[in-house]
Amino acid sequence: MKVFYDERQSVNSNDSFSPSAEKPAKVLDSWRKLDIPFDVISFDPLSVDEIALAHDWNYVNRVMALKGDNGFGNRSPMIAKTLPWVSGSMVAAALHSYHTGELSFSPTFNSVRYRYLSAIYLSDFDNPQQYMDSSYNKAFQALAGIEVTQANDAEKKDNDYFWQEVGLSRQARDLDWGKDIADLDRILGILRINNLRFDYPKLYKELIAIKPGFHELMIHGDYFDKTPVGDTLRDNVLRMLRGIDGNDDYHVRTLPQDIETITYFRYAPCHVTEGPFALRKSLAVSYFDEICKIDSKEKLECVSDNFYMVVYNKLAIDSKVKLTTCLNETKKFTRYFN
Repeated sequence: MKVFYDERQSVNSNDSFSPSAEKPAKVLDSWRKLDIPFDVISFDPLSVDEIALAHDWNYVNRVMALKGDNGFGNRSPMIAKTLPWVSGSMVAAALHSYHTGELSFSPTFNSVRYRYLSAIYLSDFDNPQQYMDSSYNKAFQALAGIEVTQANDAEKKDNDYFWQEVGLSRQARDLDWGKDIADLDRILGILRINNLRFDYPKLYKELIAIKPGFHELMIHGDYFDKTPVGDTLRDNVLRMLRGIDGNDDYHVRTLPQDIETITYFRYAPCHVTEGPFALRKSLAVSYFDEICKIDSKEKLECVSDNFYMVVYNKLAIDSKVKLTTCLNETKKFTRYFN
């Protein structure tokens, strides 16, 4: 993982309601303690004029001259000194992603899956495998705090009913579900920042390939015989992944509505409850291109050439001991190790 960081973008103290000015250094320290590998990349700070390209020039000039309050509500000279480096870090990272295409999404989704398996573990079920099934999707969505879609003509139930009914525990509900949704929201928000520089058709194909493309490839027994029949962009990409009647000549100037945070979190059938865990071995690997190469059941084993993979719903996890082993094996998928 490439991290654009300079110690001059952090301060040790800040007389403010927010601790954010201290966070860059603390985040890197936390990653080092967790033994998460990353490369620290140097960059140049932005000038006042460059910062003002995205903000009102008078506001920027007043903050930098200590004549107006900054975003922390103070006029700290220490904060003013960090701003060219904080802004420079963000610009350098964005330009790096633009020029190299090095965007990593999958750890977010793997983290969600890991949290669901943890919820099953905390609920102390005799047969954990039973709950790794699409019939429990509503229960797991409710557990994550997502409003469950209910039939218009049915008596509306409280959202907690869906996870309580199947016996998921309060400990499972108290897991930090909001973190994964917030992480996904942040990622998708970054992807929307610049409508001109990103190749949106390519980006959209990658997002569909990661989810639900990988899910369908590894879980659906009729994947190679099934043709998505709709005329949406999503169906078109799913046909491309199968090498069936796909039209690669489509145009999008921004990410379509089905990449909204909650929709993307939940729209793929069995998006969490049946897996799989998948993470590319190199940032140069395209999820879309590699799935397109798998055009028969015989080639499924080739997936492991470029991806780390655990299809956990097929592991016969019929005891808490086996679930513990699975959690130990899949925890590494929630970290950026490529």
